Amino acid sequence: MDSTRGELSDRRSLASASGSRYAKSVISLILILFLSIPIGCSNEKKHSLPETNSIATYRDIPGVTAEEISTIEALKSTRPAFSYGSLLSTEAFILPDGAYAGFTFLFCELLSDLFGIPFVPKIYDWDKLKNGFDEHKLDFTGDLTITPERTQQYYMTSPIAEHHLVVFIKEGNVKLESENDLNGLKVGFYAGAITEQFTHSIYPHLLFESVDIGATHEAAEKLMSGEIDAFVLDAAYMFPFYE
Repeated sequence: MDSTRGELSDRRSLASASGSRYAKSVISLILILFLSIPIGCSNEKKHSLPETNSIATYRDIPGVTAEEISTIEALKSTRPAFSYGSLLSTEAFILPDGAYAGFTFLFCELLSDLFGIPFVPKIYDWDKLKNGFDEHKLDFTGDLTITPERTQQYYMTSPIAEHHLVVFIKEGNVKLESENDLNGLKVGFYAGAITEQFTHSIYPHLLFESVDIGATHEAAEKLMSGEIDAFVLDAAYMFPFYE
């Protein structure tokens, strides 16, 4: 299958589905951690920012309060671990020996060390990830793009990653040379994702039929059968199409 890279970018946030003040405290501290660690390099020393290796636990994060520490410790006492749902991607994948690898699993190791409780990652298809998250069966995920609407439903950090979106087509079926070639096509999007909304906001002049897709294998099957002409998704999740 061929892919055509668009001009859209997808800004992912770390999110918690829980509405509890405990989850809010965890998210708030993670956000503070991101803001506290310098990104990039400069000849000018930034005295106001701590050295990365000075933060051994969440208690060392600048600005943490006694109330936040108390609520987080209370939450930790109620469970053995936090669950972290992820999609199969270039950031979360499985090696031939069955071991998990990628940024997501390194990130979970960092959070586990930081909070002194395991953040256990597990890979899901989109429908199971989104449903599990909304049903509070999963505690955290880094696979949701931050939007004003979602911040009303979930606790979310500021963006922690930015990805491009790509368009997949069946080779020889249609030809895409610009976004205008999507006009009149049947275009698949993950159901419940904001990708379709995002696409329309950037290209409001496009007119195409949207088709809900529940999982990657479903998208591939519908592309091959001709039920959809194209499928739009985050570039980090496109490698299963090359298997």
